[in-house]
Amino acid sequence: MLTNWLLLNPFAVAQSIVLIALSSGVVFVVTDPYLRTVVKAHWKLITLFVIMAAIWRLPFHDTFFHGLEYEDSYVYTVSARADLPRGVSQDVGSVYLTSTCVAGSLSSCEEFETYSGHYIGWPSIIRIALRLFRYSPNLPIYLNILGSCASVVFIFLICYLATDGILAPSAAAVVFASTPAFAVYGVATYAEPISNTCISAVLLFAFRYLYRAHDAPRGRIVNWFALTVTLLLATLIKRENVLLAIGLLLIVTICLLRRIGTTPADKGKLYWAACSCAIVLVFSVTELQLGRTLISETQEFGHFPFSILNAKILLVPFLQACVSAKWYSCTFVFVLLGIGDAVRRKSVASVAFGFLLSYVLLYTFHVHSYYQVHGEPVLPYETLRFAMNLMTLYSLMAGLGVAAMFRMWHAQFAKWRTLALIGIFVYAAVCYAATARLRQEAHEAEYAVRVNPALAVVRLAQASVPPTYIATLEPLVVQIFAPRTINVIGLYAINQQLLTTLRNLHPGMSIVYLRQRQYATPVARNRYALGLECLDSQRQVLLRSDPNFTLIQIKMPAAGEITCERSTPFEIP
Repeated sequence: MLTNWLLLNPFAVAQSIVLIALSSGVVFVVTDPYLRTVVKAHWKLITLFVIMAAIWRLPFHDTFFHGLEYEDSYVYTVSARADLPRGVSQDVGSVYLTSTCVAGSLSSCEEFETYSGHYIGWPSIIRIALRLFRYSPNLPIYLNILGSCASVVFIFLICYLATDGILAPSAAAVVFASTPAFAVYGVATYAEPISNTCISAVLLFAFRYLYRAHDAPRGRIVNWFALTVTLLLATLIKRENVLLAIGLLLIVTICLLRRIGTTPADKGKLYWAACSCAIVLVFSVTELQLGRTLISETQEFGHFPFSILNAKILLVPFLQACVSAKWYSCTFVFVLLGIGDAVRRKSVASVAFGFLLSYVLLYTFHVHSYYQVHGEPVLPYETLRFAMNLMTLYSLMAGLGVAAMFRMWHAQFAKWRTLALIGIFVYAAVCYAATARLRQEAHEAEYAVRVNPALAVVRLAQASVPPTYIATLEPLVVQIFAPRTINVIGLYAINQQLLTTLRNLHPGMSIVYLRQRQYATPVARNRYALGLECLDSQRQVLLRSDPNFTLIQIKMPAAGEITCERSTPFEIP
C-alpha cells in the first residue's frame, strides 16, 4: 500500500481528500456556466427547498437522534475524537479503517480495536470540523444537516439536467426535504447521510461531464477533477460507493462500444471518465483493501457475507419499510411511477435507477449483522440506515414519478389548480407533523436503551475514586458522551490476562459494570461468555437497578491470580 510505503498518516491523507473534494466541487459549481444559469433562473425555488430541508431536520426541542444501531451510530464520532497512534489497524486490514480504544481512555489507551468495514472518510470530516468548533456529541448531526441542504440543491440540478423541466426537480427536492425518514434518520451520526451527499455530488458532476457540452476546456478539466476526487471521497466514506465507479465505467464502456460519442472531444471525455473510475478502483483495492475486509467479515460471520439466503431474509423488511406511511409518506408510489417512466423513455434518469437497483441488491444480499447469522429476525426499522444512502436516488425517481403523473392528468390538475395547491400544503404540514413525532419517538428510544444508561454510569465513574473503569458492551456510547479521560473496557475484550495487566498497572482500580437489558439474550450471552465469566467470577456489589440497565461494582482482588470461572451473587449495600 502506497500509504504505508510513504509512511503517510491515513487521517492526514483522508482530510486532504476531503478538503480537495470540497474546494474543487465548490469551484466547479460556482464557475460552471450551465449550472450558474440554472441556479440564477430558479434561485428562489432552490432557496425555498434548502430552507425546507433545514427546518424539517433541525431538532428545535433538543430531540437529537444519533441512531439506533450501536456500532454504526457511534464509531465514527469516537474515531474522530480519539487520538490513536498511526497504523493501529494494519494487522486487520487497511490503515484507513476506523480504530477506537477498547481498554483505557481516549487520551491514554491500553488496547485498541479496529472496526472492519468502517473507514475514516466520515471521521476525517468530523475531525476537520473539530478544528473549527468545540466538541459536542451532536456536531456530526449538524454536519449532516448541512450535507442535506447541499444534497437538496444537487438533487434539483441533477433532475434538471435529466429532464430540462422544472416540475420533476421541484418534486424530487420536496420529497427529499419532507420525507419523515429522511429528515430524522437521514441526519443521524452514522456515515450514510454524508455518503448520500457525496453520491448526489458524484451524480451531478458525472451527468454534467458526460451529457452536457462544456463551453471551454478549462471547465471540462475542473469538472473532471471534481468528479474524480468526490468519487474517491465517496468510496472512502462508504466502501459500497465503489458501485458508482463500477457503474460509470460500465456506462463509458457501453458508449465507446456503441460509438455514442463520435467526435474526438466526446471520446476524450469518455476516456478521462474511465481514468477517474480506474483511479478509484485501484485506490479501493490497494489502499482500502476491500478484499481483506471481505476475508475479515467471512471469518467473523463464519461464511461469505453475500448470499441468496440473506436476500430472502432482508428483502421483505426493506419492502415493508418502503411502504410504511410513517417513514416514507407513501412516496413509494411516485418512485414506482418514476422507475416506469425512466425505463420507458430510456432517458438519462434510467442511470439513476440502475444505481438504485444496484445498491438495493447489494444491501439485501449482504449479511446484516452477527445476530441475523444466528437466527434473530431483521425488523423493518433496521433497514432504514442503509436506505439513508439511497435518499438522492429515491428522491430522483419520486420526482420523475410526480412529473409523469402530472403529464398523465394534466387537464385535471389544470382545472383544479387551487385544490392541488391546497393538497400540496396539507401534504407538507402532515409530513412535518409526522417528522416531529418520528424524531421524538426515535430520540426517546435511543436515550432509553443507550444514552441514559451511559450517562448514568459516567456520572457514577466520575464520582468514584480513580482509577475507575467502566465495563460495558457499548463503550462507544460512553466515549461519545464522556470526557476523554474516562476509562472504559469493552466487555468483549475482557479476559484474565487483560484484567491482570490493568490491575498491575493501576493498583486499587475498580470496575463499574453497566449491564443492559437489551443484551439479555442467549445469543448475546454466548457471544460474550468469556467476559461475562470473568466479571461474574469477582465479588459484585449492586449499585443501581433500572428497568433498562443495572450498575454493578466489581471488587477486584488486590493481589494474586484473577480467575474467570465461578459465579458469585450480588452484595446489596
